[in-house]
Amino acid sequence: MSDISQALAASKLATFEYGQNHFIGNGVAHTAGGHAYDVDTGERIEEGMTIDGGNLSDAQRAFIENECAKLDGFKGRHIELESLEDVEIVPRKWLLPSFLPVGYVTIYAGYGGTGKTLFALWQCAQLTTGLSDGDWRDEPVDVIYIGREDGPAALKAHAVAAGIDLKHFHVLRTYDDATGHDVEQSFRLPDDLDVLEDAVRDSGAKLIIIDPPESCIEGKLNDMRTARRALDPLAEFATRLDVCVLLIGHMSTSGRLTGSEGFRDIVRSKVDFARDEDAGDVVATLEKSQYTGNEGKSWAFKIATAEVRNKFGAIQLEPRVDPPTWQPTERKAVDLINAKLWRGRRDGTRSKTAEVADWLVELLANGPMLAADVLKAGAEHGFTNKDVQNAQRRARDPRILSTPDPNHTGRGRAMLWSLENHGTEQKE
Repeated sequence: MSDISQALAASKLATFEYGQNHFIGNGVAHTAGGHAYDVDTGERIEEGMTIDGGNLSDAQRAFIENECAKLDGFKGRHIELESLEDVEIVPRKWLLPSFLPVGYVTIYAGYGGTGKTLFALWQCAQLTTGLSDGDWRDEPVDVIYIGREDGPAALKAHAVAAGIDLKHFHVLRTYDDATGHDVEQSFRLPDDLDVLEDAVRDSGAKLIIIDPPESCIEGKLNDMRTARRALDPLAEFATRLDVCVLLIGHMSTSGRLTGSEGFRDIVRSKVDFARDEDAGDVVATLEKSQYTGNEGKSWAFKIATAEVRNKFGAIQLEPRVDPPTWQPTERKAVDLINAKLWRGRRDGTRSKTAEVADWLVELLANGPMLAADVLKAGAEHGFTNKDVQNAQRRARDPRILSTPDPNHTGRGRAMLWSLENHGTEQKE
């Protein structure tokens, strides 16, 4: 890299190598996911490209020299100060107003079977056909779907039933050829964001759906640090590429979003879904919306079926959102969720301790945790220390064991909590 500035200064041809996410030139090219792109045309440029220094302006040459110096001089993490005076205020854009802000992360949360994915596919139908009422009205929007809950055939059946223009709907599949053969694997956050960036640039997609995010994150989802390590880069990704990222999240048996409160903290829009068994429909409440005045508003819709022809020519019925039933409602998803939990407590099928115990089992499924960290995670979910400690003591199937931490040093005693089936002996 050290001879690039000299070559540019002499207006000679300069060949360079590049690394991931390094900006090489202002208006010339930059790398993403191991590839270089022409900023103006969007065309990919292969490694070893040449830059004719004579074709660069003084400002471009100075920019490239500065970037090269930074790549040579900085090692690892470093800090830079950015003056807000140099930041432009850009207008806010929406794929679908109130629901899908561009440049940010949104999450749809609810119990299984509440129609979260069907609702998202219905929105994809509006977007891919140019029928949305957002900033891309009359312009088809490409979508990238990342998910492993439904196979491609089932997903296509749901997409056809929803009315999606399939040529604008792309399923991302991740492979690893380290063994010499392509092996399909789960998409990983944040490790695979560079290859996702390639896919976004190649397709021009404006919406990325991750269904569910739990399948893409390694570690304990209830740990704030784990959540932030995965989601902070994802939020930066959405802002930098000017796309909307939609997470389809699940709720635990306690009626809370599965995972740390870091999930709720990082998103700028959150919609809760709950089924109203009495009315026979689903209520969607805009539980968090930082950029609209619609926070707290709700809508209701029903699930209908559509006829889809399979590869043998036979007709099969597939679920879909019934658009004519979409309308505002005064009901709130949280009230329906709480009512379900209260009915369970009242008829003796559920107790607060049982709910916390279920949460504890989910939290400890990946291995032991320090008791102090468990209590902290419980506080993030609205559980008191007493709630969590009572649930730990009373849990029976499986038992939640408490043992001294063998790695603890210093004063006092640190305890590890683990599930009985992890083989830890109970500390009396």
